[in-house]
Amino acid sequence: MKTTILFSFFLISTFTFSQKYIDMTNQLSYIKGNLIIDGNTLKREYNTREEIIITGKNMRISNKSGFVFNNVIILLSGSIEVEEDSKIYPKILDSYIFCKYAEGIESKNIIKRSNFNNVSLEKVDYLKKIQGDPQIWIYDSSGKSVYKGYKSNMTNISLPISRYDVKVKGRSFDEKILFY
Repeated sequence: MKTTILFSFFLISTFTFSQKYIDMTNQLSYIKGNLIIDGNTLKREYNTREEIIITGKNMRISNKSGFVFNNVIILLSGSIEVEEDSKIYPKILDSYIFCKYAEGIESKNIIKRSNFNNVSLEKVDYLKKIQGDPQIWIYDSSGKSVYKGYKSNMTNISLPISRYDVKVKGRSFDEKILFY
């Protein structure tokens, strides 16, 4: 039991550095015109290889506006609201938007949730589908190992919402799997 608790504290301390959080509340609060957020450009600007997580409160989109999100994860503590009878032009490329609800816009890349902090490994769909009890390695976007162990040992271990690489011993290696 002590080993599990110590291991969990070790994991929590290493996870805090696997994402780069950027607050863009002002840019997202009222989009009028076009907004482009490119994760690759932000990685170069901040000189990092970490996953770019954009935070904000609400996202309100006015008429004839558009946005392009590329290679980022947007975490909104509120909602997405589109003004009535608006024509919007969204492009969500290799990106995801997490919000409490979205009004006036639908996409498979818009995920409605109430909990934005962490995800339990035992609840990740990708990991639940793995048959048996193989040894699993999980790496963050910078290539650091954040979990190594058997599938049965994943209880009570949480990670921040992000994309991870997963290696299953003797089976597969998959990149950029969204854990939410």
